[in-house]
Amino acid sequence: MTVSTNISNVVARILSVTIILIGSYFIINAKGHVNHDNSIWVLYFTAAALVLLFLQLVISLLGVITVQIDTTSDVITLSGFFLKKTISKNQITGYYNSFSISRGKTFYGLILQFDNGRTLELSEYNIKTVTGIEEYLNSVNINSSGKKRSWFPFKNVL
Repeated sequence: MTVSTNISNVVARILSVTIILIGSYFIINAKGHVNHDNSIWVLYFTAAALVLLFLQLVISLLGVITVQIDTTSDVITLSGFFLKKTISKNQITGYYNSFSISRGKTFYGLILQFDNGRTLELSEYNIKTVTGIEEYLNSVNINSSGKKRSWFPFKNVL
């Protein structure tokens, strides 16, 4: 079973990063043309907000965008733009259901817990659905530990 990429969200984030870079270029160049002492702080605030947004978008793009589950060998392959990681079902000790609300839409996810203490969040921000992954985990007796707050995109990086 393969859970594919949520293309519309990924493309929107790539476009957002491009717009932020272009906007940042114009803000940096406008700094020398500002005559009012108070308005320079608006430029600094805007630049700082753009940098934070840029970092969040880049981190989200470094996460898992495709999940492949091989039910015969009980192996899960997590793929991103730059990395690919294969894990055995035996490495997963449990999972939490998570959700986040953004732009008026609710995105559901799963926070996988591994035997080495690490966690990894799979979110519908990057993949189309988490339902099939949750069904697989339940079928191999890895049960949900409840609900947990989403830290997407900060717990999504391979």
